[in-house]
Amino acid sequence: MTAALTGYASRSWAALREAGSNPSIRLVVLAYIVFTVSKWALRIAKYVYLYEVAGPFGIAILGLIQMIPSILGVPFASGLGDRFARDRVLAVTYTLCAVVSVALAYVLSTGSDITVFYLLAAAVEVLGQIVRPVQAALLPALARTPSELVAGNVALSTSEAFGALAGPALGAAILVNGGPAIVALVAAAGCAISVLAITRVHVGSVVQPMAKRVSGGLTGFLAGIGRALRAFARLPASRAIATGFLMQSTVHGMLTVLLVVLAASTLALGAPGVGTLHAAMGAGGVIAAVFAMGLIGHDRLGPAWALALVGYGLPILLIGLVPSTGVAIVLLTVVGISNALIEVSGFTLLQRTVPDSIRAGVLGAVEGLIGLGYAIGGVLGSVLVERTDIRVALVVAGAILPIVALLLWSRASRLDSEYVVPQAKLDVLRGLPIFAPLSLAALEHVAGALTETRYPAAANLIDEGDPGEAFFVVIEGTAEVIERGQHLADIGPNASFGENALIRGTPSPATVRATTDVAAYRLPSSDFLSAVTGHPHSATTGDQVMTDASAPDWA
Repeated sequence: MTAALTGYASRSWAALREAGSNPSIRLVVLAYIVFTVSKWALRIAKYVYLYEVAGPFGIAILGLIQMIPSILGVPFASGLGDRFARDRVLAVTYTLCAVVSVALAYVLSTGSDITVFYLLAAAVEVLGQIVRPVQAALLPALARTPSELVAGNVALSTSEAFGALAGPALGAAILVNGGPAIVALVAAAGCAISVLAITRVHVGSVVQPMAKRVSGGLTGFLAGIGRALRAFARLPASRAIATGFLMQSTVHGMLTVLLVVLAASTLALGAPGVGTLHAAMGAGGVIAAVFAMGLIGHDRLGPAWALALVGYGLPILLIGLVPSTGVAIVLLTVVGISNALIEVSGFTLLQRTVPDSIRAGVLGAVEGLIGLGYAIGGVLGSVLVERTDIRVALVVAGAILPIVALLLWSRASRLDSEYVVPQAKLDVLRGLPIFAPLSLAALEHVAGALTETRYPAAANLIDEGDPGEAFFVVIEGTAEVIERGQHLADIGPNASFGENALIRGTPSPATVRATTDVAAYRLPSSDFLSAVTGHPHSATTGDQVMTDASAPDWA
């Protein structure tokens, strides 16, 4: 047991250290930490303000106002991340958040019409929802290995949790000493810092199919959005995960209303108590970093995701049964832990099962569903409180996700084995110099195009003089290389060949014949050339293939 725990801790720390050594991932995380602190501080100020002027239904109305742009606008805006540089899309989004926060501060300080407040408050929330899918689509292009991708997601989830912990505390402190307008100005300053951080991120090239690299104007952009939504509808993995996120966000929306009522009436904590209860969830998210590290290198993310759904809902049910301050804080900490695990496992699965060319659009569609669920949950929470009481409402809200997890368990248990690119393929490609520089997103694109082909002894894998059609990597067995009837070399597992003809555009210089039964990965020429020309370091390696006199001519 001790050895297993030591090994787990060592692997997790190594992966986190690897992610931390990536300067672009560090900058993305820094921008997100500052943004989430600002977002949560402003959110608490908005909730308290609305509860004072409009009661619980004021919060529900805000959810309804932001529902339509969340459902329609977020997938559309996130699709910009499939059309333009994702780091630039993030920078523009953070900038808009700063501008709208300043406008919101003006409205709060002058006591303008509450309708204007609702529109600006909803705009900030919608902009915040654009950040996550574009950021999630960007991360695989920055990560170099699956473990680094998970570690990056852990860091971002911890950032969200830290924001949910520090943001409410900051918002509550400023509310006591300054008021909601000052909170909005502080949030604007935080968004400005995020802009400065994200503009320093360096993104390498991402491999896309050569036929899809160019699309024209608005028509091409809309066509890309359509492809993303159609893919989202037909990808079983994304449908299952999206369903879980939709239901979890619905419960979260209910909880947002219920915690305000719980703090203000049942627990008699007053307005600062709302921040205290939300901070407990944030603390759970920070603690969750320790648990989430267990997902690094884990090949069963689907079941972990489903169990985290149960861990989110069950504590809410228990708060309804035992509504006391101490119990609520402890159980909301568990909710925060589960929320972080849901995000890390769910978004990692989406990142690794959705093609990069439509990833931002699909993740935007998921974010739109999350916004829909949040709005519906706010209405349901308000109705439950008005028609029953806070304890019954908490029990009902808490029972939803365990039921959803049970219904999705069969699909969740198969997600990793059926839809994620096997690690063995990634390891083979990463061991080849020409593919070693690729990001995880690019490498998974290449791995997804590999097909395993078997050849009996004495069969030719390629023939001398034939046009170059594919790149090969031997995974089992041995073969010999023959040029003009002369034996040149024997090759075995992990040997690769075919790149010479593909890069130079010449016929195959030699025959490769199986001397035993051979299994080989075959990569079509279009996918090989997309990978080699789509990344500067791979392109450099390709140039070396053409100029290196020491390299075998038959490769």
